[in-house]
Amino acid sequence: MNCQSVISESLETYLKITQETMNSTQNFISVLKVIFQLEESYSKSLEKIGQQISSLINEKDGTMDLFIILRSYLFIKSEQANCFAMQLKNTLIQEQQEFFIKQDNLKKKLHQFSLANKKEYQQNSYTLNFLIKQYKTSIEEEKQYQINRFHKKQSSYAVSELSFQNFITIYNQFVDACSNEILNFQEQLKIQELERKNLLQDTHLKFIMFEISVIRNLQYDLTGISQKLEQYKSNNVLEQLFNKNINLEKIDFETYKRNIYLQLNFKPDTQLLSKVKKPIFDQVKSKDQENNELFSEESLCYLKMFQNVLLYNNITDDLIQRLSELLEVALPYSYTQCLEQVLQKLISEKNQKQDLQHYQVSHENYLSVQKLLITLLDHCDKYQDYPTAILEACLLAKKIFKRVYLPTENKEINLSVFEGLMNHQVIQNSQIWIDYAINLQKSTSNNNCLSQENYMKNCQFQFQESKYIDVLQQIGCNKKIIKNIEIIFNTKNLNGQNQVQ
Repeated sequence: MNCQSVISESLETYLKITQETMNSTQNFISVLKVIFQLEESYSKSLEKIGQQISSLINEKDGTMDLFIILRSYLFIKSEQANCFAMQLKNTLIQEQQEFFIKQDNLKKKLHQFSLANKKEYQQNSYTLNFLIKQYKTSIEEEKQYQINRFHKKQSSYAVSELSFQNFITIYNQFVDACSNEILNFQEQLKIQELERKNLLQDTHLKFIMFEISVIRNLQYDLTGISQKLEQYKSNNVLEQLFNKNINLEKIDFETYKRNIYLQLNFKPDTQLLSKVKKPIFDQVKSKDQENNELFSEESLCYLKMFQNVLLYNNITDDLIQRLSELLEVALPYSYTQCLEQVLQKLISEKNQKQDLQHYQVSHENYLSVQKLLITLLDHCDKYQDYPTAILEACLLAKKIFKRVYLPTENKEINLSVFEGLMNHQVIQNSQIWIDYAINLQKSTSNNNCLSQENYMKNCQFQFQESKYIDVLQQIGCNKKIIKNIEIIFNTKNLNGQNQVQ
């Protein structure tokens, strides 16, 4: 019966090993959580400091650009720290917690088997002792019977021996089963220990890779920040004020004389007045000219706001509100044009070689452009209109990107602004796209270029049917919507063929 002691010792050893590895895993998880909390707190502190720097920005003393650059750096570093913290939480900590659950499950199995084995052993031990005693008694009776044939036997020696022999077989089967279970637990512990070491190695590698990702992504943004610092030129309003020449205007008698004559409507006899009638085209402005002037004025507002945002990366809730108010009275169509114009200007100032098909921007400009385009899409979604403005915004977003390092794949990719717009609900608004398809069908069939959009009296930007469908596919529009639009276009073509026949 010494096998039971071997089994008990083995199970106790396995339980002890499992508990120790669980403690190690739990302590490692605690360390990772502390790092996560530090990174998260660090991110929030950097963001708070960046907001405090906003109070130091003064447009008059010539240091505004320097403080804006410092604030941008802090915001970028804050986001990178937050990204690192989220990677720790969602990847490394989660993987360790899942492995800890595996360890706990194996420990429970070991504990349950230990209890069941102990109970079964006690039952088998009791039965074995009983059968041994019974077998001894039957042998004693058999001996007495052999001496004195008149002695009556209480039990059969042969039956007792057979029962004892059968139980020994059952007991040995129990021992074999325990042995197999022990070997099975050995194998599970071996596999789990190998998995634990591999997971620890993988966790440490990922930790370093995530850190490298933060450093590389910061390098992209720090390069842009250092260029801004090198190109910094003081624009001190106070210096301009100190260096300004003070010119005092003298009084001119003839000027005052003419003004007094005009006020009193006085005409001296010596003065000959002649009236010259202006041509009619100098007296009246055309309606188109007024519209162009209005468009130009709105575009200037867009250009000024976009330039401030992309130059200083200072996009606030107040600015978004002013943009939304401007969109209520302005042309959404010019919104995207002006944004691209500002982008081209900023990129051309940094690099002489300019690719008009793609715009690589810094991390801070990436976020600013994304917020600007989301503001436009929100406006279009609000009024369920302006399809061409939506398409232009999405196409522009696909051309703007930033460089990002992926630690898990050990490579760099271009991440477009469109990645942050593709889930906007206006893109899946079937009514906007179908209405535009119907209007496009009518305009082509009537051989004119009239658009039904609220912000355009004349078509300024219009897609051909095939191009329209292609662009909808590019921006990830629902396949059912595209299928319905194809049916609309096919119906028109079929009607046209019937008329020809």
